[in-house]
Amino acid sequence: MLKDSLERLKTMRESISMAEIGFISCASKVNYMDHMGIIRVLCMDGKLGTAFWLRRKIIKKGFVPDVLTHNYLLNRLCKTGHLEKADWLIREMSMVPEPLLWNCIIDCYGRSGDLSAALSVKDHMFASGVQPNVYTYNALIHAQVKGGNIDRALAFKKEMLMSGLCPDVVTYNLLIGAAYIFTYTALIREHCLRGNMKEAEELFMKIQESGLTIDYVPYCILFKEYC
Repeated sequence: MLKDSLERLKTMRESISMAEIGFISCASKVNYMDHMGIIRVLCMDGKLGTAFWLRRKIIKKGFVPDVLTHNYLLNRLCKTGHLEKADWLIREMSMVPEPLLWNCIIDCYGRSGDLSAALSVKDHMFASGVQPNVYTYNALIHAQVKGGNIDRALAFKKEMLMSGLCPDVVTYNLLIGAAYIFTYTALIREHCLRGNMKEAEELFMKIQESGLTIDYVPYCILFKEYC
């Protein structure tokens, strides 16, 4: 059945055109799944504008795109960095999205540095009756570590445990990396206070070579000393 569905999408993808989309959207006896299949193909091809146009047409006719179709739309929005529209869509949907989609938006907001938006999506997720899972908390912890908010990252780990979830390898790797950055930052600050700029620079280079994600604090310390 999955193979047949994939073949159906492939056939649509090879033959679809704007003229055909216009005709299909106006036809009254078109199969509902054909509409959904076309939207999915458009998402796969990165034609989000056309996909949303067709979605609006379908809704005006009294049909509601299914969860899977919305998954395609949300996934493509996240991949292309259209986070505000993804946030809007997830709130506008008449059905509750699966946890994976909430996590995707939270993670993208966190990676872009918008921590307040990431937390807002998490709160909306909880209010919609969807329980945050390990991946949700890992995305939030990663966002806080990237922003240099180590205490907040540890608070999320505590919240995670209190909700009955067990941290995984990713969780601990994120927190261990944060601990290293915190330690290195303190040492860099100490070297700068003592005027040992060469040692401070060498330590900073070691952090970069280690592959650890560096927050803005070490940069600020060195920048302040040189200005």
